Amino acid sequence: MATQQAVFTVKDLVELHLTERIEDRHGKDGKIILGARNSTSQYATRRTLTKDVVEKVDDRAAQDVTRKDVIELVMAAV
Repeated sequence: MATQQAVFTVKDLVELHLTERIEDRHGKDGKIILGARNSTSQYATRRTLTKDVVEKVDDRAAQDVTRKDVIELVMAAV
């Protein structure tokens, strides 16, 4: 019987980036760790990545995204 490996999708990658780097989060000691942007920009960044990236490539494996795909996404967003 073959085992299934969990696939790390583009949606997962975007969510990880947002929660680990962009948005405010709680540290292990319960203190708030400020994200890379203010709250308005955090919302705008989430909206932009969701609209321009996740909606276009959603459940595709992150490792299958090519340089060409990224260029096309950037050019479509600009």
